[in-house]
Amino acid sequence: MNTKNNKILRISIIENAVINYFETTKEVVYMNSRKRELVECRSLIYYFVRKYTSATLSKCGDIGQSIKGSKTNHATVLHAVNNVIDACLYDKVMTNHVSNLEIILSERLNINPTFEALKNKFVNDLKDHTSKEDLINLIDKLKTKLTINDEPNS
Repeated sequence: MNTKNNKILRISIIENAVINYFETTKEVVYMNSRKRELVECRSLIYYFVRKYTSATLSKCGDIGQSIKGSKTNHATVLHAVNNVIDACLYDKVMTNHVSNLEIILSERLNINPTFEALKNKFVNDLKDHTSKEDLINLIDKLKTKLTINDEPNS
């Protein structure tokens, strides 16, 4: 597969993963709406496309063009990407979205998730588990995910 087709495939994988994560459809995401959840979804698509592909801001603006009928301006894409980065500094919900999507995309794109994404996922899972047994199982699950070897090197 050549590089151009690979990039298009990656963009499609990212777009579908984010849309599925928000449990919506392409038609809804790309309609001309300023609803917060739709803006966040579009922004996260642009953010991850910029992060995991070499697509330009203009090419990111082409995403969804067939549905909405017009391109998104490159400046709007840049603004959306910067909003995601800024929101991760103060908005726990956005940070959780980014961390969860990092893990989902790492599996779908066959790349290693960042330590920060794994840490945030662990902390969120930890909040959901209260018993000691659940906590031990969660730690074991994380160890296998990270492939940590408890035995000292000889």
